[in-house]
Amino acid sequence: MNEALVAAQQLRADSREQAQREAELVVKEARAEAQRILQQAQLDEVTVRERAEVAARQFTAYLAGFRGLLQRQLAELEVLEGLGHIPWLEEPGSIRRALAALDL
Repeated sequence: MNEALVAAQQLRADSREQAQREAELVVKEARAEAQRILQQAQLDEVTVRERAEVAARQFTAYLAGFRGLLQRQLAELEVLEGLGHIPWLEEPGSIRRALAALDL
């Protein structure tokens, strides 16, 4: 009977040690996975920041181009306002003369 009790206690101790090793392995694997996820998130953050910077530069370039277009259009309107009238609406064929007057 003593031998059975000792054997049961040894089995329980072995089971406990095995469970502890398995728990440690699960924790180790979880930490490794967490580290992998963190590294991927950091790479993704760098990618997102780079793309945001590119988009910001493209938008700034777009605004500069659009501003230039608007300034050219405004200059054309000022020239037309300086004429005091819209010549191509007054007589047929006058649009060519108006464009020629504007050096277009």
